[in-house]
Amino acid sequence: MMVKFEDSIYYQSCLHTLRLPFGIFYLCDDYIVSEVYQNVSFGTEEADVLIDAATAYYKSIDDLRSRFYIANRINKYSVKPVAWLSYKHLKPLLSGYCVVDQTRIGILNALLESKFVPVNFKSVKSLGEAVEWSKSAKKAS
Repeated sequence: MMVKFEDSIYYQSCLHTLRLPFGIFYLCDDYIVSEVYQNVSFGTEEADVLIDAATAYYKSIDDLRSRFYIANRINKYSVKPVAWLSYKHLKPLLSGYCVVDQTRIGILNALLESKFVPVNFKSVKSLGEAVEWSKSAKKAS
């Protein structure tokens, strides 16, 4: 069963919560956890709003550099994979991108998405795996 970030043991690491029209985003020291709302089509417009809001909190876009993005897919929504082509400039700004999904279709979608993501990518089945991956990947870098 998928666990909401705020119901997890990892919520204590949350520094700030962004409630945007298309989802909830938890800003932490080492990672950002997204929980996009049901039936949203997430693309470049949404990503731009999120980047601006996260940058405002972290004080500069350079502060995003050491963070991982964890997409906790507790809701069913669509991602426009080709939108990643517009975000090749994120490569030096994010350390990695991790998708959390337990469904067969979600795992297949993550595989497709991985072909477009310009940063270190991982697909896992639990939030705990995602957080642990971000910690180990950070140590390795």
